[in-house]
Amino acid sequence: MFDETTPKGRLIAAAMKQAAERSWREVSLIDIADAAGLTLADVRAHFDSKPAIVRGFARAVDDALLKQPRK
Repeated sequence: MFDETTPKGRLIAAAMKQAAERSWREVSLIDIADAAGLTLADVRAHFDSKPAIVRGFARAVDDALLKQPRK
């Protein structure tokens, strides 16, 4: 759905994995950065908050759906 070879994609994937494992409230940006193998500076370059990561995920889903051929 999103390109996990990019830092942005890795951050979204890491955030979703963290959210699946425990309460989203307990997940921090540091947790997401660590899970993605990136620094907080890398997170900040792409997302300024956890809600921004969720919006990035929603955008990736929308983009994937919009790229599908129409029937």
